Amino acid sequence: MRSYSLANSGGLAVREGARAVLMESTIADCTALVSGGGGICASGHANITLQDGSRVERCVAQGRSGGLQVYEGSHAELLQSSIHDCSANDAGGAIYLNDASMQMMQSSILNCSASEKGGVWIAAGSTLLATNCVR
Repeated sequence: MRSYSLANSGGLAVREGARAVLMESTIADCTALVSGGGGICASGHANITLQDGSRVERCVAQGRSGGLQVYEGSHAELLQSSIHDCSANDAGGAIYLNDASMQMMQSSILNCSASEKGGVWIAAGSTLLATNCVR
């Protein structure tokens, strides 16, 4: 997916208990114009998995999370994948978690930034488990 601009979630929205698995895929040059998740937004107990070299790159959010926003009881997995060159005007240039969980294994977050609150922001009620990752 390339070059999408939407109000909420620029590239891919996974909502209301849905599940998405991306394998050897790229989401690039997407923008969330109002809220967060420039690349991907998962909410409402949804599940998103990026694996096998999948990438979120050069995505932007006017709000939170340029790369991946996960909230409302949702879960994300980043397995042998990367988020790079993403930015947000608020919190979490790469990742923003709020009341969510995430597992990262053998993955990388590179060159991501946010105006406030860092490249990865873990908010209330969230858990991040990272193993063999580069940040």
